[in-house]
Amino acid sequence: MFSSLGPASSEKLTALIEIGSGSVAAALLTVSSPTKEGDHSPMSVLYAKRHPMALMDTIDFKHFVISMQQALKAAVEDLEKALGEKVVKRRGRVEDIHVVFGAPWYLSRTKVSTVVEEKPFTVTDSMLEGLNKGAIDEFLASAEVTSGEQIEHKPKLIEHRPVQVLLNGYPTGKPHGKKASTVSVALYESVVSTGVFQSVFDTVYRSLGKVTAFHSASLMYFKSLSTLFPEPDNYLIANVEQEVTEVSLVEGDVIRETVSTPMGTNHLLRGITTSRKTVPEEALSLYLLATSMRASTGEEKALEAHLEKERVKALSSFAKTCTTLAGTKTLPSTLYIVAAPEFSTWFAGVFSDSSCAQYTSLGDPFIVKPLTPEFLATLYGAELGQFPDAQLALEALYVGKIAADAS
Repeated sequence: MFSSLGPASSEKLTALIEIGSGSVAAALLTVSSPTKEGDHSPMSVLYAKRHPMALMDTIDFKHFVISMQQALKAAVEDLEKALGEKVVKRRGRVEDIHVVFGAPWYLSRTKVSTVVEEKPFTVTDSMLEGLNKGAIDEFLASAEVTSGEQIEHKPKLIEHRPVQVLLNGYPTGKPHGKKASTVSVALYESVVSTGVFQSVFDTVYRSLGKVTAFHSASLMYFKSLSTLFPEPDNYLIANVEQEVTEVSLVEGDVIRETVSTPMGTNHLLRGITTSRKTVPEEALSLYLLATSMRASTGEEKALEAHLEKERVKALSSFAKTCTTLAGTKTLPSTLYIVAAPEFSTWFAGVFSDSSCAQYTSLGDPFIVKPLTPEFLATLYGAELGQFPDAQLALEALYVGKIAADAS
Protein backbone atom coordinates (compact mmCIF):
# COMPACT_ATOMS: atom_id res chain seq x y z
CA MET A 1 0.00 0.00 0.00
CA PHE A 2 2.79 2.41 0.90
CA SER A 3 5.97 3.04 -0.99
CA SER A 4 9.12 1.48 0.45
CA LEU A 5 11.05 4.64 -0.34
CA GLY A 6 12.06 6.75 2.62
CA PRO A 7 10.56 10.22 3.05
CA ALA A 8 12.31 13.28 1.73
CA SER A 9 14.82 14.80 4.11
CA SER A 10 13.15 16.43 7.15
CA GLU A 11 9.67 15.81 5.68
CA LYS A 12 7.00 13.77 7.42
CA LEU A 13 3.95 12.41 5.55
CA THR A 14 0.88 12.79 7.78
CA ALA A 15 -2.73 11.67 7.34
CA LEU A 16 -5.64 13.53 8.90
CA ILE A 17 -9.21 12.23 9.24
CA GLU A 18 -12.05 14.30 10.69
CA ILE A 19 -15.32 12.72 11.89
CA GLY A 20 -17.82 15.57 11.60
CA SER A 21 -21.54 15.90 12.27
CA GLY A 22 -22.57 15.61 8.63
CA SER A 23 -19.44 14.55 6.79
CA VAL A 24 -16.05 12.86 7.08
CA ALA A 25 -12.97 14.65 5.75
CA ALA A 26 -9.52 13.30 4.93
CA ALA A 27 -6.25 14.96 4.04
CA LEU A 28 -2.63 14.12 3.32
CA LEU A 29 0.10 16.62 4.07
CA THR A 30 3.84 16.73 4.41
CA VAL A 31 5.33 18.68 7.30
CA SER A 32 8.89 19.91 7.61
CA SER A 33 10.67 20.85 10.80
CA PRO A 34 10.68 24.60 11.50
CA THR A 35 13.95 26.34 10.66
CA LYS A 36 14.14 27.89 14.12
CA GLU A 37 12.09 28.00 17.29
CA GLY A 38 8.84 29.89 16.82
CA ASP A 39 8.75 29.55 13.02
CA HIS A 40 5.80 27.86 11.33
CA SER A 41 6.69 24.47 9.93
CA PRO A 42 6.39 24.39 6.10
CA MET A 43 3.38 22.34 4.97
CA SER A 44 2.49 20.81 1.61
CA VAL A 45 -1.09 19.69 0.94
CA LEU A 46 -1.13 16.58 -1.26
CA TYR A 47 -4.80 15.67 -0.90
CA ALA A 48 -7.89 17.06 0.85
CA LYS A 49 -11.51 16.01 0.43
CA ARG A 50 -14.75 16.01 2.42
CA HIS A 51 -17.28 13.16 2.08
CA PRO A 52 -20.88 14.10 2.98
CA MET A 53 -23.10 11.91 5.12
CA ALA A 54 -26.66 11.25 3.97
CA LEU A 55 -29.00 14.09 4.96
CA MET A 56 -31.73 12.59 7.18
CA ASP A 57 -35.21 14.01 7.67
CA THR A 58 -34.86 13.47 11.42
CA ILE A 59 -31.82 12.45 13.46
CA ASP A 60 -31.83 8.98 14.99
CA PHE A 61 -28.48 8.38 16.67
CA LYS A 62 -28.12 4.72 15.61
CA HIS A 63 -28.79 5.57 11.95
CA PHE A 64 -26.57 8.61 12.38
CA VAL A 65 -23.70 6.31 13.39
CA ILE A 66 -24.30 4.07 10.37
CA SER A 67 -24.25 7.09 8.05
CA MET A 68 -20.97 8.24 9.61
CA GLN A 69 -19.44 4.78 9.16
CA GLN A 70 -20.38 4.77 5.48
CA ALA A 71 -18.83 8.20 4.93
CA LEU A 72 -15.71 7.16 6.86
CA LYS A 73 -15.30 4.06 4.72
CA ALA A 74 -15.55 6.14 1.54
CA ALA A 75 -13.07 8.70 2.88
CA VAL A 76 -10.52 6.03 3.83
CA GLU A 77 -10.87 4.29 0.47
CA ASP A 78 -10.22 7.54 -1.39
CA LEU A 79 -7.29 8.25 0.92
CA GLU A 80 -5.81 4.85 0.01
CA LYS A 81 -6.15 5.67 -3.69
CA ALA A 82 -4.38 8.98 -3.15
CA LEU A 83 -1.54 7.18 -1.37
CA GLY A 84 -1.14 4.95 -4.41
CA GLU A 85 -0.66 7.84 -6.82
CA LYS A 86 2.87 8.54 -7.97
CA VAL A 87 3.06 12.09 -6.69
CA VAL A 88 2.27 10.90 -3.15
CA LYS A 89 4.14 7.62 -3.36
CA ARG A 90 7.43 9.44 -3.86
CA ARG A 91 6.97 11.00 -0.42
CA GLY A 92 7.34 7.66 1.34
CA ARG A 93 5.08 5.97 3.89
CA VAL A 94 2.61 7.68 6.19
CA GLU A 95 4.30 8.20 9.55
CA ASP A 96 1.43 9.79 11.48
CA ILE A 97 -2.33 9.23 11.35
CA HIS A 98 -4.50 11.67 13.33
CA VAL A 99 -8.26 11.27 13.84
CA VAL A 100 -10.36 14.24 14.93
CA PHE A 101 -13.81 13.87 16.49
CA GLY A 102 -16.14 16.80 15.91
CA ALA A 103 -19.41 17.44 17.71
CA PRO A 104 -21.61 15.60 18.57
CA TRP A 105 -19.29 12.59 18.82
CA TYR A 106 -17.46 13.72 21.94
CA LEU A 107 -18.02 15.41 25.30
CA SER A 108 -15.40 17.71 26.79
CA ARG A 109 -14.70 20.04 29.68
CA THR A 110 -11.87 22.04 31.25
CA LYS A 111 -11.33 21.40 34.95
CA VAL A 112 -9.19 23.70 37.10
CA SER A 113 -7.55 21.98 40.08
CA THR A 114 -5.71 24.03 42.68
CA VAL A 115 -3.30 23.31 45.55
CA VAL A 116 -2.68 26.05 48.15
CA GLU A 117 -0.19 25.90 51.02
CA GLU A 118 0.93 28.50 53.58
CA LYS A 119 4.60 27.94 52.74
CA PRO A 120 6.18 27.47 49.30
CA PHE A 121 6.65 23.86 48.20
CA THR A 122 8.40 22.15 45.31
CA VAL A 123 6.16 21.15 42.41
CA THR A 124 6.68 17.51 41.45
CA ASP A 125 5.51 15.32 38.59
CA SER A 126 3.63 13.07 41.03
CA MET A 127 1.70 16.07 42.36
CA LEU A 128 0.68 17.15 38.85
CA GLU A 129 -0.25 13.58 37.92
CA GLY A 130 -2.38 13.31 41.07
CA LEU A 131 -4.28 16.50 40.20
CA ASN A 132 -4.85 15.26 36.66
CA LYS A 133 -5.99 11.79 37.76
CA GLY A 134 -8.47 13.26 40.24
CA ALA A 135 -9.96 15.47 37.54
CA ILE A 136 -10.19 12.59 35.06
CA ASP A 137 -11.88 10.22 37.55
CA GLU A 138 -14.40 12.92 38.45
CA PHE A 139 -15.17 13.63 34.79
CA LEU A 140 -15.72 9.97 33.87
CA ALA A 141 -18.10 9.55 36.81
CA SER A 142 -20.00 12.79 36.17
CA ALA A 143 -23.65 12.85 35.14
CA GLU A 144 -22.66 14.76 32.00
CA VAL A 145 -20.74 11.72 30.75
CA THR A 146 -22.83 8.87 32.15
CA SER A 147 -26.10 10.32 30.83
CA GLY A 148 -24.79 11.73 27.54
CA GLU A 149 -26.89 10.58 24.58
CA GLN A 150 -23.85 10.06 22.38
CA ILE A 151 -22.08 7.95 25.04
CA GLU A 152 -24.12 4.83 24.32
CA HIS A 153 -21.38 2.56 25.61
CA LYS A 154 -18.69 2.97 28.25
CA PRO A 155 -16.89 6.32 27.70
CA LYS A 156 -13.43 6.22 26.13
CA LEU A 157 -11.06 8.96 27.29
CA ILE A 158 -9.25 10.34 24.23
CA GLU A 159 -7.64 13.49 25.62
CA HIS A 160 -6.48 14.74 29.00
CA ARG A 161 -4.16 17.63 28.37
CA PRO A 162 -3.09 20.49 30.66
CA VAL A 163 -3.87 23.70 28.77
CA GLN A 164 -2.45 26.00 31.44
CA VAL A 165 -0.38 25.68 34.64
CA LEU A 166 -0.21 28.65 37.02
CA LEU A 167 2.39 29.00 39.79
CA ASN A 168 1.42 31.77 42.21
CA GLY A 169 -0.95 33.05 39.54
CA TYR A 170 1.63 33.17 36.72
CA PRO A 171 1.58 30.78 33.73
CA THR A 172 4.56 28.48 33.27
CA GLY A 173 5.31 25.83 30.70
CA LYS A 174 7.76 23.93 32.92
CA PRO A 175 6.44 23.78 36.50
CA HIS A 176 8.41 20.68 37.59
CA GLY A 177 11.01 21.43 40.24
CA LYS A 178 9.91 25.02 40.84
CA LYS A 179 8.69 26.37 44.18
CA ALA A 180 5.26 27.93 44.72
CA SER A 181 2.60 28.31 47.39
CA THR A 182 -0.26 28.05 44.88
CA VAL A 183 -0.50 25.69 41.91
CA SER A 184 -3.46 25.69 39.50
CA VAL A 185 -3.78 23.27 36.60
CA ALA A 186 -6.42 23.71 33.87
CA LEU A 187 -6.95 20.24 32.38
CA TYR A 188 -8.87 19.73 29.14
CA GLU A 189 -10.59 16.32 28.97
CA SER A 190 -12.69 14.68 26.28
CA VAL A 191 -14.46 11.33 25.85
CA VAL A 192 -16.27 9.44 23.10
CA SER A 193 -18.45 6.36 23.18
CA THR A 194 -16.33 3.19 23.22
CA GLY A 195 -18.57 1.75 20.49
CA VAL A 196 -18.01 4.73 18.17
CA PHE A 197 -14.31 4.85 19.03
CA GLN A 198 -13.79 1.16 18.24
CA SER A 199 -15.71 1.40 14.98
CA VAL A 200 -13.60 4.34 13.80
CA PHE A 201 -10.35 2.77 14.99
CA ASP A 202 -11.04 -0.54 13.23
CA THR A 203 -11.92 1.13 9.90
CA VAL A 204 -8.82 3.32 9.90
CA TYR A 205 -6.47 0.63 11.22
CA ARG A 206 -7.51 -1.96 8.63
CA SER A 207 -6.64 0.37 5.77
CA LEU A 208 -3.98 2.75 7.03
CA GLY A 209 -2.39 1.27 10.13
CA LYS A 210 -2.04 2.35 13.72
CA VAL A 211 -3.57 5.71 14.67
CA THR A 212 -1.03 8.12 16.16
CA ALA A 213 -3.54 10.12 18.20
CA PHE A 214 -7.22 10.97 18.62
CA HIS A 215 -8.33 14.57 19.11
CA SER A 216 -11.44 16.64 19.75
CA ALA A 217 -12.24 19.56 17.47
CA SER A 218 -12.73 22.30 20.08
CA LEU A 219 -9.22 21.87 21.51
CA MET A 220 -7.71 21.79 18.02
CA TYR A 221 -9.34 25.05 16.98
CA PHE A 222 -8.33 26.74 20.23
CA LYS A 223 -4.72 25.56 19.91
CA SER A 224 -4.55 26.61 16.25
CA LEU A 225 -5.94 30.08 16.99
CA SER A 226 -3.47 30.39 19.87
CA THR A 227 -0.70 29.73 17.36
CA LEU A 228 -2.04 32.23 14.82
CA PHE A 229 -2.85 34.89 17.43
CA PRO A 230 -0.20 34.35 20.13
CA GLU A 231 -1.18 37.32 22.31
CA PRO A 232 -3.42 36.06 25.17
CA ASP A 233 -6.99 37.11 24.55
CA ASN A 234 -10.62 36.43 25.37
CA TYR A 235 -12.93 35.32 22.58
CA LEU A 236 -15.52 32.82 21.39
CA ILE A 237 -15.07 30.19 18.67
CA ALA A 238 -18.26 29.15 16.84
CA ASN A 239 -17.89 26.01 14.74
CA VAL A 240 -20.94 25.63 12.49
CA GLU A 241 -21.22 22.11 11.13
CA GLN A 242 -24.05 20.33 9.34
CA GLU A 243 -25.99 19.05 12.36
CA VAL A 244 -24.35 20.86 15.28
CA THR A 245 -23.06 24.31 16.16
CA GLU A 246 -20.38 24.20 18.84
CA VAL A 247 -19.32 27.36 20.68
CA SER A 248 -16.21 27.50 22.89
CA LEU A 249 -15.35 30.20 25.42
CA VAL A 250 -11.68 31.20 25.66
CA GLU A 251 -10.67 33.34 28.65
CA GLY A 252 -7.19 34.16 29.86
CA ASP A 253 -5.68 32.04 27.09
CA VAL A 254 -7.57 28.94 28.32
CA ILE A 255 -10.50 27.14 26.69
CA ARG A 256 -12.96 27.26 29.57
CA GLU A 257 -16.15 25.66 28.28
CA THR A 258 -17.74 24.32 25.10
CA VAL A 259 -21.48 24.13 24.39
CA SER A 260 -23.04 22.17 21.51
CA THR A 261 -26.53 22.76 20.16
CA PRO A 262 -28.45 20.85 17.46
CA MET A 263 -28.52 23.76 15.04
CA GLY A 264 -26.38 23.59 11.91
CA THR A 265 -26.51 24.10 8.16
CA ASN A 266 -28.64 20.99 7.63
CA HIS A 267 -31.32 22.44 9.94
CA LEU A 268 -31.48 25.48 7.70
CA LEU A 269 -31.86 23.29 4.60
CA ARG A 270 -34.46 21.07 6.29
CA GLY A 271 -36.52 24.15 7.09
CA ILE A 272 -36.46 25.26 3.46
CA THR A 273 -37.20 21.70 2.29
CA THR A 274 -40.29 21.51 4.51
CA SER A 275 -41.52 25.03 3.74
CA ARG A 276 -41.09 24.64 -0.02
CA LYS A 277 -42.09 20.97 -0.15
CA THR A 278 -38.95 20.12 -2.08
CA VAL A 279 -35.77 18.02 -1.75
CA PRO A 280 -32.50 18.97 0.04
CA GLU A 281 -30.56 19.47 -3.23
CA GLU A 282 -33.08 22.03 -4.50
CA ALA A 283 -33.27 23.60 -1.03
CA LEU A 284 -29.55 24.35 -1.22
CA SER A 285 -29.98 25.93 -4.67
CA LEU A 286 -32.87 28.04 -3.39
CA TYR A 287 -30.84 29.11 -0.36
CA LEU A 288 -27.91 30.17 -2.55
CA LEU A 289 -30.27 32.08 -4.82
CA ALA A 290 -31.98 33.85 -1.92
CA THR A 291 -28.71 34.91 -0.31
CA SER A 292 -27.11 36.16 -3.52
CA MET A 293 -29.69 38.78 -4.56
CA ARG A 294 -32.43 41.03 -3.23
CA ALA A 295 -35.90 39.53 -3.56
CA SER A 296 -38.02 41.18 -6.26
CA THR A 297 -40.71 38.69 -7.31
CA GLY A 298 -43.42 37.24 -5.07
CA GLU A 299 -41.76 33.82 -5.23
CA GLU A 300 -38.40 35.24 -4.14
CA LYS A 301 -40.01 37.20 -1.30
CA ALA A 302 -41.70 34.03 -0.05
CA LEU A 303 -38.33 32.29 0.00
CA GLU A 304 -36.83 35.24 1.86
CA ALA A 305 -39.61 34.87 4.46
CA HIS A 306 -38.72 31.19 4.91
CA LEU A 307 -35.09 32.14 5.47
CA GLU A 308 -36.12 34.75 8.06
CA LYS A 309 -38.06 32.06 9.91
CA GLU A 310 -34.95 29.89 10.04
CA ARG A 311 -32.83 32.87 11.12
CA VAL A 312 -35.09 33.39 14.13
CA LYS A 313 -34.69 29.72 15.09
CA ALA A 314 -30.91 29.89 14.77
CA LEU A 315 -30.79 33.13 16.78
CA SER A 316 -32.85 31.56 19.57
CA SER A 317 -30.48 28.58 19.67
CA PHE A 318 -27.44 30.86 19.79
CA ALA A 319 -28.97 32.95 22.59
CA LYS A 320 -29.44 29.80 24.70
CA THR A 321 -25.79 28.93 24.11
CA CYS A 322 -24.71 32.41 25.21
CA THR A 323 -26.85 32.16 28.35
CA THR A 324 -25.18 28.86 29.26
CA LEU A 325 -21.66 30.14 28.61
CA ALA A 326 -22.16 33.49 30.32
CA GLY A 327 -23.79 32.33 33.54
CA THR A 328 -23.63 35.40 35.78
CA LYS A 329 -20.94 37.23 33.78
CA THR A 330 -20.54 38.76 30.33
CA LEU A 331 -18.85 37.18 27.32
CA PRO A 332 -15.93 38.40 25.20
CA SER A 333 -17.02 40.57 22.29
CA THR A 334 -14.91 38.84 19.62
CA LEU A 335 -16.35 35.73 17.99
CA TYR A 336 -14.47 33.68 15.39
CA ILE A 337 -16.77 31.68 13.13
CA VAL A 338 -15.73 28.50 11.32
CA ALA A 339 -18.28 27.43 8.71
CA ALA A 340 -18.64 26.19 5.14
CA PRO A 341 -18.03 29.13 2.75
CA GLU A 342 -21.60 29.22 1.43
CA PHE A 343 -23.03 29.46 4.98
CA SER A 344 -20.41 31.58 6.75
CA THR A 345 -21.94 34.99 5.93
CA TRP A 346 -25.49 33.90 6.84
CA PHE A 347 -24.52 32.53 10.26
CA ALA A 348 -22.20 35.49 10.88
CA GLY A 349 -25.29 37.66 10.47
CA VAL A 350 -27.11 35.58 13.07
CA PHE A 351 -24.27 35.83 15.61
CA SER A 352 -23.88 39.59 15.13
CA ASP A 353 -27.59 40.31 15.66
CA SER A 354 -28.11 43.31 17.95
CA SER A 355 -30.33 41.28 20.30
CA CYS A 356 -27.19 39.43 21.46
CA ALA A 357 -25.49 42.64 22.64
CA GLN A 358 -26.75 41.91 26.16
CA TYR A 359 -24.21 39.09 26.48
CA THR A 360 -21.03 40.97 25.54
CA SER A 361 -18.52 42.75 27.74
CA LEU A 362 -18.81 45.90 25.60
CA GLY A 363 -22.61 45.92 25.52
CA ASP A 364 -22.46 45.90 21.72
CA PRO A 365 -23.25 43.11 19.24
CA PHE A 366 -20.59 40.43 18.83
CA ILE A 367 -17.72 41.35 16.52
CA VAL A 368 -17.82 38.34 14.20
CA LYS A 369 -14.63 37.39 12.36
CA PRO A 370 -15.08 34.63 9.75
CA LEU A 371 -12.20 32.17 9.44
CA THR A 372 -11.85 30.95 5.87
CA PRO A 373 -9.10 28.90 4.20
CA GLU A 374 -8.12 32.03 2.26
CA PHE A 375 -7.88 34.16 5.41
CA LEU A 376 -5.91 31.49 7.25
CA ALA A 377 -3.56 31.26 4.26
CA THR A 378 -2.67 34.95 4.68
CA LEU A 379 -1.66 34.26 8.29
CA TYR A 380 0.12 30.96 7.85
CA GLY A 381 0.88 30.29 4.21
CA ALA A 382 -0.80 29.71 0.87
CA GLU A 383 -0.99 25.95 1.44
CA LEU A 384 -3.87 26.34 3.94
CA GLY A 385 -5.94 27.87 1.13
CA GLN A 386 -5.92 24.50 -0.63
CA PHE A 387 -8.27 22.95 1.95
CA PRO A 388 -12.01 22.73 1.15
CA ASP A 389 -12.96 24.47 4.40
CA ALA A 390 -11.53 26.22 7.44
CA GLN A 391 -12.23 23.30 9.79
CA LEU A 392 -9.82 21.02 7.93
CA ALA A 393 -7.28 23.82 7.54
CA LEU A 394 -7.22 24.52 11.29
CA GLU A 395 -6.91 20.82 12.08
CA ALA A 396 -4.05 20.46 9.61
CA LEU A 397 -2.27 23.38 11.25
CA TYR A 398 -2.53 21.65 14.63
CA VAL A 399 -1.38 18.18 13.56
CA GLY A 400 1.32 19.76 11.42
CA LYS A 401 2.74 21.45 14.50
CA ILE A 402 2.61 18.17 16.42
CA ALA A 403 4.43 16.35 13.60
CA ALA A 404 7.07 19.06 13.32
CA ASP A 405 7.69 19.16 17.07
CA ALA A 406 8.11 15.38 17.16
CA SER A 407 10.62 15.27 14.29
